[in-house]
Amino acid sequence: WVNERWPGNLHLGFMSTLGGGQTEAAWFLRGLPQVKKIFSTIHKTDDLLTSMDTFITWRPWWAGIQEDWQPSVERLHVDQNPQAKRGFHCVQGMIPLVPVTEESGGLQVVPDTNTDEVQQYLVDNYRFTPHSDWCELKSSDKYMGKGKLLLASPGDLILWDSRTIHGGLVGPGGSSISDKPQLTRLSLTVCMVPKSRATPKVLERRREAHKLGWTLTHWPDQFVKQPFVDTNGQLITGRKYTPVQLTPDQQSLLG
Repeated sequence: WVNERWPGNLHLGFMSTLGGGQTEAAWFLRGLPQVKKIFSTIHKTDDLLTSMDTFITWRPWWAGIQEDWQPSVERLHVDQNPQAKRGFHCVQGMIPLVPVTEESGGLQVVPDTNTDEVQQYLVDNYRFTPHSDWCELKSSDKYMGKGKLLLASPGDLILWDSRTIHGGLVGPGGSSISDKPQLTRLSLTVCMVPKSRATPKVLERRREAHKLGWTLTHWPDQFVKQPFVDTNGQLITGRKYTPVQLTPDQQSLLG
């Protein structure tokens, strides 16, 4: 667990390198029938594509380790361009594999921000380019400090409208989280949308991403690689990505 052997972005905890978004564990969770059933209900179709984003991991920074394991988070943000993508487009999801508590922290959302009014507010106060969905709020924004931490148990599926203002929240930590060494946060982000929304070119690039171990963003119908790189991991050597053999159901979600 030392920094020199830890892949991805150390403090944000995004495990997007070394095939992080294409691991067997990630595909197992995406392929769970109940996960697909929920997204099928939302979109009223069984013909879906899954996102190929990755795990968020936080190590127990409060445990007296000599290294700096303190997690950091981006400010509250939206992942849907309110100018180019008006109205409802998708539901984002997160599957925690360890408890999400007040002490650990986790995902926070600002209630009732998935509205036309809030989208217009963002358009009026921020600059957007047509092909960028990411918008991080200013530290002085009126919505800063209004997020609510979503407590959850391992195996829950947390869902939020992609228009919702949300972000990470780091808890105070503490020995009561667990008496055994374990990750303080371990969650997979997952999103599914109708396959009909993706172009043949996007489907081709998605198959290429699986073959080469690339991690993508939460939009399954777009091809956008995650920008995060290793911030340490200097002693990780000899690791070669091998594509996971997908089941027929998983292959269908790949496209």
